[in-house]
Amino acid sequence: MTRDPSEDLPWWLRWIGGSSEAGRELSRRMSPILRSFFASKALASDVDDLVQQVWLELAETLRRRQDVKIQTTVRAYLLGIARHVLFRHIRRRMSDERRDPLDSSIAVLEPSLSQAIGRQLQAQRMVRALQRLPLDLQILLELRYVQELSQPEIAALYDMPEGTVKSRLARARRMLDEELR
Repeated sequence: MTRDPSEDLPWWLRWIGGSSEAGRELSRRMSPILRSFFASKALASDVDDLVQQVWLELAETLRRRQDVKIQTTVRAYLLGIARHVLFRHIRRRMSDERRDPLDSSIAVLEPSLSQAIGRQLQAQRMVRALQRLPLDLQILLELRYVQELSQPEIAALYDMPEGTVKSRLARARRMLDEELR
């Protein structure tokens, strides 16, 4: 049974209000989602560190600005931070400075991931096809279909119009279909 993402907002509000209990509950709810996000895009040994980086970046944001408003859901907000954390992580690990995670696939950026993910996931063919997509399109598809974010949530996360999200999703699905053929 899927949990309603709006249930997380009260925990968020209590946490930023100073409740450490609410912070622990929010972490309990969100950490598996963040782990799942990173699992198909980073080495298994890096996943927990990347999740921690999301929480650290969030804490730093809240330290600088106490008036952070979430315009969609807590999950979408944290996945937006996770996306930026992932791009920074990949840029640091890259040996070829000409490659950009916005335009390169995970198979190109982290060649050993293809084998690791293929062993871990049941749907190997789909995973490989996703990995051949530009990383940002892979993330976009996963946010929509794995994390089940709505198009308005994704539009807010990417800071772009909903119509642009819709067309990018269509493009990503077409590219995925081509890869699967």
